[in-house]
Amino acid sequence: RIGQLMLSGVQQCACQLGEKFHWQKGAAVLTRTCALVAGLLLFLLLPPLLFTAIEGWTYEEGFYYSFITLTTIGFGDYVIGMNPDRTYPVWYKNVVSLWILFGMAWLALIINLCISLLENSSDLCWCCKRKNRGVEQELIDGNQNVSLGPEDEQSCSVKATKPVGPE
Repeated sequence: RIGQLMLSGVQQCACQLGEKFHWQKGAAVLTRTCALVAGLLLFLLLPPLLFTAIEGWTYEEGFYYSFITLTTIGFGDYVIGMNPDRTYPVWYKNVVSLWILFGMAWLALIINLCISLLENSSDLCWCCKRKNRGVEQELIDGNQNVSLGPEDEQSCSVKATKPVGPE
């Protein structure tokens, strides 16, 4: 749910930038890039510095912990706040818990952005658009024998690829 809220925020930002500068596609790319870079900094590159200072880990170990935790792999070989030889600040576990929550939401946002890019990738190639329209029409007409295998695909050459935009 938090990832969906973050995604809608990024999309609203892209819409507002696009309306303001009259550049919809560029604004969408810019906001997605900013979401990716900001997330990389906040959730993967900066937290290892905190873990280095408080846990005594190397930066690489902190990065490893960040990646393993946010991708929910969680081997359990590194756990925060469990070293009996160290005293931890009271706020530490709460901040790390919030980091995990929002970091996983950010990762869901990135996955959703990748999915939307893959879903819309056929817009870049005219031969793929024609093929998709033909398959859609056959399915609408009730043809149950529509084959979607590689033998039906048209090859997309450089000549058949046209940039999408106003003509």
